[in-house]
Amino acid sequence: MAGNIETVVSVVPGDEGEQKFKKSEHVAFYRRQIQGPNLQHRALLDTMVLTEKGACFELLDPDTQNKLLLSLSPCNRGTVRILIDDLQPVKARYRVPDVITGDPQCEQLRVDRQTEDSVTLSWSSGRHRVRVWHFPFRLEVLCEQEVMLTFNSEGKLWFEKQQEPPR
Repeated sequence: MAGNIETVVSVVPGDEGEQKFKKSEHVAFYRRQIQGPNLQHRALLDTMVLTEKGACFELLDPDTQNKLLLSLSPCNRGTVRILIDDLQPVKARYRVPDVITGDPQCEQLRVDRQTEDSVTLSWSSGRHRVRVWHFPFRLEVLCEQEVMLTFNSEGKLWFEKQQEPPR
């Protein structure tokens, strides 16, 4: 009894050797996202506005001249909230309610370092930083001097501009 080991094969009726799951290249939505336009947004560093709840920048798509609004809000425990929206929206976008109850405790940002290519902002004790790169737009979140997260590292930010429906 112990010497006989049987292999159990699970068969899906009607499968006939076809793959059961689709890969991302077989789904049109993912294919559009992967092969989508190569938009190289620019962060307009001279439009930076510091507020008591964070910082705002304008992003520009050089091809279409569409402008977006990037909002950064540093919260407690080294987290950063990133919001991107139309600079002049046609109407308010639907926003999924956050799982965080109440408003998060935001901290004030200060300019740590600024060059023509990037601006580095810090908050709290200066341990955490966020660096916004001009072109191509990307955002890095740093702890001490180590990059913890890079947003838009491959320059594939694709933001669908809101527009009036065709009549």
